[in-house]
Amino acid sequence: MIRFVSIIYVKHVYLGGKMSKKTIVLQVVGLTKQYRGHKVVNCISLTGYSSEIFGILGQKGDGKTTIIKMVTGLLKKEEGTVIIGGYDLDYNYEDAIKEIGVLGNLPHLSEHLSGLENLYRFAKVKKIGKEQLEKVKILVSSQLDLYKKVKNYSAEMKLMLSIGISLLSNPKLIVLDEPTKDYNPIATRKVREFLKIISHEQGIGIVVSSTMLWEMEKLCDRVMILSKGVNLGTISIKELLDKDRNLEDFYLEQSSYYERKINVAEKGCTV
Repeated sequence: MIRFVSIIYVKHVYLGGKMSKKTIVLQVVGLTKQYRGHKVVNCISLTGYSSEIFGILGQKGDGKTTIIKMVTGLLKKEEGTVIIGGYDLDYNYEDAIKEIGVLGNLPHLSEHLSGLENLYRFAKVKKIGKEQLEKVKILVSSQLDLYKKVKNYSAEMKLMLSIGISLLSNPKLIVLDEPTKDYNPIATRKVREFLKIISHEQGIGIVVSSTMLWEMEKLCDRVMILSKGVNLGTISIKELLDKDRNLEDFYLEQSSYYERKINVAEKGCTV
């Protein structure tokens, strides 16, 4: 069973160097990728801030993973600029990558070791100081039993431990590609609440992609609607809710407008 400690205590455990005022941790301008002459990502621009969870919402094949891979340097782009923590990915690759924690694929956890032993193992490899290690340990132990062997962890527990490992290097930004797509509602909620603690209380920016509309509404501060590699619009969730609307309304409106625009253009008309 996952053990919880007082969140009041955890709120005062900072991972270091974070400002209460929101700062830009990710700037993407004109990001473009083609496959066989077809633009799967078409001139995408977005801004990610500290203390904010930014969502990329779209269906399978809309280009979410391609954007994630280009932002994290795992895939070459045709055009565009990616700046992470103030460093241009093209000209300061090593400095930029140091500012980001990537969870496209989970780090290799040793199943026969406890969660704490895995944390120590990765801290040693990354040459992380004792102070930073202790801060991450306290944060992660607020969500799961670190003395339990990883082989007895559920999928979401392994994910949360992996997120903790990514925090060891004190990144300004964490990027996750559809992290909870195969989870049940209870597991999804546990991960969601952990991500909110990391972002809103620790000041770290998070970018997450998903196909799950309702989950993105519950998790994110802002959401970009992606369709066939095109940004249909970005909206603040608080702004929507304050107007008694929801993400589904916005998604359907933007998608419907885009489809009408495409249909008119294909008929040779102007819009």
